[in-house]
Amino acid sequence: MMHKIHTADLTTAQKRELWLQVIADYEQSHSTPREFCQQQHIKLETFYYRYSSYKKRLHKKKVQPKEITFIPMVSEHKENKNCFCLTTPHGFELHISPSFDANCLLQVLNALSHASC
Repeated sequence: MMHKIHTADLTTAQKRELWLQVIADYEQSHSTPREFCQQQHIKLETFYYRYSSYKKRLHKKKVQPKEITFIPMVSEHKENKNCFCLTTPHGFELHISPSFDANCLLQVLNALSHASC
């Protein structure tokens, strides 16, 4: 498909759609960027700018897995059998009741894993 890139009269959404189509055509062409741009009458610098912007946006949209850090802990039951106790290597003791908020506990453990003692 031949693209005439005259974007002055296009809306931002139309420009985005046009460049998404150009990039899709490029990726299916198996041509080098230079060859593709020559065939399509596109400035190579403009293509590189749009293509790199597209790749950056695509990378940002991907869900990045959170790094999981394990904290070695000692667990024991205290006098109150309904309470669970975790002790971190830095000496922090967490007394956890059966009705604990799991999200809150994750935030506390995350903060403790970054604590410098």
